[in-house]
Amino acid sequence: NIPGLENVWTMPIKNRIEMTSAGLRTPIGIKIYGSNVKTLQKLAEGVAGAASMVKGTLSAYAERVYNRPYIVIKPNADAMGFYGISLKNINEAIDSSAGGKTISTIYDGLARYPLSVRYPYAYRNNLKSLKNILVKTDGGFIPLKELASIKYELGPSFISSQGGTPDDTVDITLNTPNMVLWAKNAKKMINEYVKFPKGYTYNISGEYKSLKRANNKLMVIIPITIFIIFLLIYFNFKSVPLSLLALFSIPFALVGAFWYLYLIHITMSIAVWVGIIAAMGVSTEIGVVMISILELTFHNDYEAGADIEQIVIKGSILRLRPIVMTAMSIIIGLIPAMFAYGTGARMTKFIASPMVGGMITATILNLLLLPTLYLIWKKWEIGHKYYFRYRN
Repeated sequence: NIPGLENVWTMPIKNRIEMTSAGLRTPIGIKIYGSNVKTLQKLAEGVAGAASMVKGTLSAYAERVYNRPYIVIKPNADAMGFYGISLKNINEAIDSSAGGKTISTIYDGLARYPLSVRYPYAYRNNLKSLKNILVKTDGGFIPLKELASIKYELGPSFISSQGGTPDDTVDITLNTPNMVLWAKNAKKMINEYVKFPKGYTYNISGEYKSLKRANNKLMVIIPITIFIIFLLIYFNFKSVPLSLLALFSIPFALVGAFWYLYLIHITMSIAVWVGIIAAMGVSTEIGVVMISILELTFHNDYEAGADIEQIVIKGSILRLRPIVMTAMSIIIGLIPAMFAYGTGARMTKFIASPMVGGMITATILNLLLLPTLYLIWKKWEIGHKYYFRYRN
């Protein structure tokens, strides 16, 4: 470790993207907002200490912005009045002696070079030399130390802000894939160990913020998607109960998807949600196929006097092979993505994993539970019709 430098365990291009999008050097970070830069740094150091105690934290580094020495010159109004000197005189003396003052221009053809003068380096390279800068008065010259106090003071090396409010950053490097759980534990730890003054706040930014924003969008998109699927199924069956039965295949797929993600230790992400939505769609398609053949078999055989349980068994057997072949084709096709490596393999694995798990349970449950639910509903429907027919 080099003092003043920070270790960031990431890739160069990824690091630049994160700097541009979130102002962080790491995939996840904590931003503290407030009005005083010095207070912000103290809070950032406390937040870094609290975050380092959270399980899954590889490193937590608070950016030290209040660490640059400045030469502060504070004029003495009484001394200036005694010598009859204005603030402008002091500024001109400092500018010309330490910074340099342009007194002429050198012409060389079309080129122009400003000619500036200032004290030699030995007379302006330390605090003692600056105190002896001569300031012109009506009666001669007096040293600057007679007119002002000159000293070193620490100040911010730079001031970053967001939304017009100064902020400080704690860069976090994680060694856990579960960013959501880490953020939950980090908030609990920070609230317990760090006391924020009034007007100072913090939030977790970076990939966590993007994931949270995406999850909020998915909470709107997924119900809309399920409603659209329901409408399409309803247009096919022209029956609300049958449409709801077909939608029962969605939780069949979700059970396997989430269990498989748990077994192989994959956390939720946008890619995982894409795979889950795809598994839901295929499982619904299997449900529609099963309900369609059950309805067709029922209308063909029930009027001929066949037993309803035998009708359901017959219809299920007729669609056993197509459903199993469909599911196996999907699972076998996704196996290369599950065991791929190299560039982009992690993303394809995240998409394929919930689909594989979802297809396993969707196939089994659609073949076993969906015909059972159909049989229960048909018995109720038939009994309901006979009941009203008997009453009439």
